Amino acid sequence: MLIPRYNYSINESGAAWGVRHDVKSTANSLKALFELIDFNAASPFEVTTHGPSGNSLLRVTGRLKKITNNGHLVLNPHGVDLRIAPGTVIKVTLEKVAAEGYRAAFFNRDDKIVLQVNFVAKKELQTGIYDIHSFQGRLKPIDLSKGIAHAWRSLRDIHHFYPMLTQFGLSKLEAFNQVPSDLAYQVDTSSVWQVLSAIALSRDNFMIFTGNGAVFHVYTGPVNKLLTLNNCGQTRLVVHGQTGELETAIFKITTSKLSQAWVVNKFSAQGPITSLELFDDQQNHVAQFNSHRLEGMAQDEKWTRLMKSLPKIV
Repeated sequence: MLIPRYNYSINESGAAWGVRHDVKSTANSLKALFELIDFNAASPFEVTTHGPSGNSLLRVTGRLKKITNNGHLVLNPHGVDLRIAPGTVIKVTLEKVAAEGYRAAFFNRDDKIVLQVNFVAKKELQTGIYDIHSFQGRLKPIDLSKGIAHAWRSLRDIHHFYPMLTQFGLSKLEAFNQVPSDLAYQVDTSSVWQVLSAIALSRDNFMIFTGNGAVFHVYTGPVNKLLTLNNCGQTRLVVHGQTGELETAIFKITTSKLSQAWVVNKFSAQGPITSLELFDDQQNHVAQFNSHRLEGMAQDEKWTRLMKSLPKIV
């Protein structure tokens, strides 16, 4: 049986995020900086994204491939996979940290590091500060007149979900609390352990998203090892995984700081796409889990059953 394919345009997804396609790549663009790092790196390197309050972290080893939309999208589900909101990263510092080791730190408008790349260089590189020319263009227009629930149900590409919230001026939690329960409902925070344990047992691939408002970092792969760490009164879960390129990935989340967990149904042309979304005690979105799904295919039924099994808060 032939499986129907629905190939969304990368440029369309970029437009939904506000990527300006009329701006060509310059020496001060994200694309140029990523290419500089990848070209000069002697081997695969570490790419690290922290959640907004330090309560989550995703580190993936790999190379920067499939850099599109002037560097705002690095679309490689087999390795390093990034989404960078236009206009949010304003500078990158490149410093030497060892004999041949370098660190590139990406800063947002609040002068906080939102992405970090550590690599060994083939040759001596010029260190310094790179001001990034990245401007948000006009978001892809949507109909706001009928409210958030209607616009939510009308989406057919999940990549347009968070740009939709931006156009409504809503945070994730505000949106989740405004829509009917078939779109979003709250579950117990213990769900994070239940989901990670199930994935570790099944050895299935799944997806972890960690972001901070500027950078959204994605890991796709299995849970090879799941650890609980207790330190200074804090409890963390640590996931050790492996990418499709056979490189290492580490995800950490401070579970003692979790305050809310939500099961959220977004929509694609193939039906609902369900995620578990996690918030810390400052109401920051610290992580999101999804099933592994090839573009153009429906969500895995095993994942759907797992989401439905999570303890709902009435």
